[in-house]
Amino acid sequence: MIVFLVGEADCESDMLSGVYKDKDKALVAFQEHRLDLLENAKSGFEYSKKSAQEMLDKGVNYEGKPWDEDMIKHLKNEAENGDDMYLDMIKKLSEEDPEKIDNYPHDTPYLKEEEVIE
Repeated sequence: MIVFLVGEADCESDMLSGVYKDKDKALVAFQEHRLDLLENAKSGFEYSKKSAQEMLDKGVNYEGKPWDEDMIKHLKNEAENGDDMYLDMIKKLSEEDPEKIDNYPHDTPYLKEEEVIE
């Protein structure tokens, strides 16, 4: 018997979220999972901009020392444009084809076909 596994994997873990007998149902579950991860990446992107602006507004690091010129430049860029890592994740998680999607090293949804061993 063939089953379809839906889950997510990253560089350190693998989480199975469902096992399906029907490929169409597995594909729906895969897309729902992919969209959840995409929304999380979009939220992280917005948070990165907000967090960078808050650090700029504060003007000092966690030790109370003023930011150096390079860090100010970095924070201004991130406050305006967001974190590149999240932009990359958003692009990768926008791929709808389970065979083409690759968000490594971050959470990557998958749909795998496996044979049940009896």
